[in-house]
Amino acid sequence: MAFSQGIFVLILKVKSGEFGGIALLEVIYKLVSSIINRRMQVGITFDDAVHRFRPGRGRGTGTAILEVKLLAQLQMRSDKPLYMVFMDLKKVYDKLDRTQALRILKEYSVGERLLCIISTIWANDTMVPRQAGYFG
Repeated sequence: MAFSQGIFVLILKVKSGEFGGIALLEVIYKLVSSIINRRMQVGITFDDAVHRFRPGRGRGTGTAILEVKLLAQLQMRSDKPLYMVFMDLKKVYDKLDRTQALRILKEYSVGERLLCIISTIWANDTMVPRQAGYFG
């Protein structure tokens, strides 16, 4: 199935000399993902703490950094401790409890057909590594 198969390729990072992975996916997968993403953005209200992936809001990483700096400065004046948690969702994707994620999406009134498409993609998710023209 085109939705669930990808090729994992290592790309050299110029600045650090390290390798980073990138998944090459079928165009149809990207199209369907884009449609799902747009439908969910209409139906789900994100918390103000969420930055990025919010079109028209102008709340990217730069805004988040500015907000954290201002919050830290305000907290220093009150002489109380400040606790924060930062999470890079791209890096925690593989650790995602997909059953729980589907349950949460259902609670947000995501339709049954959309949930079926997502669960099918996740259930058959396969990544094949490729290096120097060879597949592993």
